[in-house]
Amino acid sequence: MWQIKTVILKKLFSLLLLFCSSIVLAQTIKGRILDETNQPLFGANIYLDGTSIATVSNENGVFQLTVPSKINASLVISYIGYQSVTVDSYSATEELQIKLQPSTNTLKEVVVKKNRFTRKQMLKLFREQFLGDTKAGRKAIITNEADIDFEYDEKYKVLVATSDKPLIIQNPVLGYEVAYEISSFVVEFHSLSIESRDVHKILFTGVSRFTETDKSAKVINERLKSYRGSVLHFFRSLVSDKMAENQFLLVKNKKVASVKSNFIFKDNSGLKEVNLTDKPVQITSKNALVDTKFYSHYQISFDKSRTSAVTFLTPVFNVDQFGIHSNVQDILFAGDMSDKRIGDLLPTNYGIEE
Repeated sequence: MWQIKTVILKKLFSLLLLFCSSIVLAQTIKGRILDETNQPLFGANIYLDGTSIATVSNENGVFQLTVPSKINASLVISYIGYQSVTVDSYSATEELQIKLQPSTNTLKEVVVKKNRFTRKQMLKLFREQFLGDTKAGRKAIITNEADIDFEYDEKYKVLVATSDKPLIIQNPVLGYEVAYEISSFVVEFHSLSIESRDVHKILFTGVSRFTETDKSAKVINERLKSYRGSVLHFFRSLVSDKMAENQFLLVKNKKVASVKSNFIFKDNSGLKEVNLTDKPVQITSKNALVDTKFYSHYQISFDKSRTSAVTFLTPVFNVDQFGIHSNVQDILFAGDMSDKRIGDLLPTNYGIEE
């Protein structure tokens, strides 16, 4: 059985026409944001998860946000001191009324625990695994690191990071400020360690909002570099039948795998439904059955020089016109694609002409 590190993973320039030339139809979402006493909230953030599409509510709590039709992204509403709300279903024909509840966070009790690893060591590991060890990842800065809490379970060799506030990441290489609300962040180690070389698996999820801070030619070029060969690039290429054109090659059992022989595509309410043709295989580990199945495992070559791997734990998933895929926790990447973390993350509306 192979060992992989997994990462769950969330208006430009003429060069972008090389990979996307479609015009995206738009719709306008309208609504009102209220507090727990039904008073309007002024300045609430409303955004599509993983994108730079955002707005704020006015003094009456009213907002309107123009979003692409058929995008498979949640609408997130956040306000300082209140619990964020995620809306998965919305349309231009229905006006939303969102009531936010105050955060229940209280002053944290300081508990002194004996731990072989210091906060400095855990924070270093977090930076490496969360931001990534790439050019963009190394230069990205989390401006509110003091808001991150860590807990290391020595019995299970697991590091857990949490934060009650969105992490604010300044990314000068890609020209974005990213607000990232962590839902979960877990690192499993092969041994009792806090070193990246001993990481067995990393899983993190959350919602993110992008604000552009720089759009110089140099930054635009760096974004294109991060995009090429990324998970977003892969799924856009897969469902648009442009794998070869975009320099992707699938390999299965050491043989080149045909996309048409391994995937069946269907239109599904504006999304692409992707069905795998393989039958499920039970995963075994140490002569015992693990409570999961996998359907396919592929090596992915990009530009004949960068290698990744993808394991599908689901027989079917959807991809929207942005390349956003469903079943995130059932599609696991390893290699080059998984090495790109938040430091290389682009808005999912990157390169889509609106």
